[in-house]
Amino acid sequence: MQKEEIQGFIEEVDVSTISEEMLDNMIGMLMIDPIARKNFAKQIAQMPFLIRDAYYWSKFNLFVTGIKNAEIELGKGIKLSNKLFGTPKNKRENGMRLLGYIDKADSEQKINYYINATRSLLLGLINNTDYFRIMKALMETLNEDLEYLAHIATKEDVHRGNMQLLALERSGLVLQAVFDANESVENQSYVISSMGKYVDRFAVSFEDDEKQKFYKKSCGEINE
Repeated sequence: MQKEEIQGFIEEVDVSTISEEMLDNMIGMLMIDPIARKNFAKQIAQMPFLIRDAYYWSKFNLFVTGIKNAEIELGKGIKLSNKLFGTPKNKRENGMRLLGYIDKADSEQKINYYINATRSLLLGLINNTDYFRIMKALMETLNEDLEYLAHIATKEDVHRGNMQLLALERSGLVLQAVFDANESVENQSYVISSMGKYVDRFAVSFEDDEKQKFYKKSCGEINE
């Protein structure tokens, strides 16, 4: 991201006092609305520049740019606005959800996972409810644990407990297979949950062609 772009998007935003107009413009930007982007740029230009908020606006711009590029690539009238912002109520609620997820993303890689999940939604691979389940799980899980999930997600084995599995269990991405009273909590056995496979397939490993082929075969979407 260029310095000029960051400067144009940086500002401290207190959600408790932010104006309705600014919120509308931010949500409009998620809808790839050029008028909202222009109005928002004018609002930002009138506010003081705060370095500590550069990271938020960098993430926000990364997400919006990723969605814009996805819509251009997919074409055929495929728009996020049609999927999530069809009514005034949905525009407000779903827009606020996405702004919250962007705010809590702890890395640019997490934003890339968000973009992958959004691509899956745009392609009709998942519905709105599963999209937000995936987004919430991504938000709550460390990148390192998501990478571990990607490493084991296509294995049907029962996995012996470790720190990564305990973290993934908190996000609902693995389940305890059986409870062994002779073992500690850390040493229980786990299996990948359906949610874990969704997160891997439609977000974390979305760009991995071999993994996608595996998932399609296992779901009977393509022949062996």
